[in-house]
Amino acid sequence: MAAKKKSGIRFKARTKNTVLRFIGVLRSSAVNADREQREKELLWKANLIPGRSDPPDFPPTQRQFEETATEKAKFQRFLDMHFPRRRFEALRVVLDEASRSKVTTPITLYRAIFESRQMLRSASRTMNFICEQAGLRRPPLQICEACGKLFVLGRQDQQTCSDRCSARRRVARARATKNLQEDIQKSMAAAGPAAVARALSTRRRKKR
Repeated sequence: MAAKKKSGIRFKARTKNTVLRFIGVLRSSAVNADREQREKELLWKANLIPGRSDPPDFPPTQRQFEETATEKAKFQRFLDMHFPRRRFEALRVVLDEASRSKVTTPITLYRAIFESRQMLRSASRTMNFICEQAGLRRPPLQICEACGKLFVLGRQDQQTCSDRCSARRRVARARATKNLQEDIQKSMAAAGPAAVARALSTRRRKKR
């Protein structure tokens, strides 16, 4: 149990240092392959819980508890309810592997994934806000506008993590524009011809 606790502490320390490098607080001209691999692994683990909304925590309150058989059974029910295997296969496989590990447990690993995801997303939002207010370049760590995954910028105008998500974003924006136009047309039709004539007259005066 002590070895598992130390492993969790080391994971949190690596997560904190990686966040600092991602947002530009720590800079190194010579990033070795081992560090790059750890950063990729951290992003991959954080993205095991996809989506934009915050995932549920376990335990739901910060109570002290022992990983007894009862708690493990509760955790399995928690996973089946919030992360069904059919939709979250990658996460469930990683947690299954943790159940066979000697250095961590599924609950400990889920907590580590949950906390690293929260930390990285918070850092991304904070640094994006600071850079925007200060007129600086966007920071490397970003959140995909289409799927909500974390990714590292390849170029400054990049808004999504992949070409697939870029296409999804374009389709979603086009659909939203079309729906807005249809709602406007319905509203104008319901208002009657006189209201439509007034709206067109107002628009022409603004153009002048």
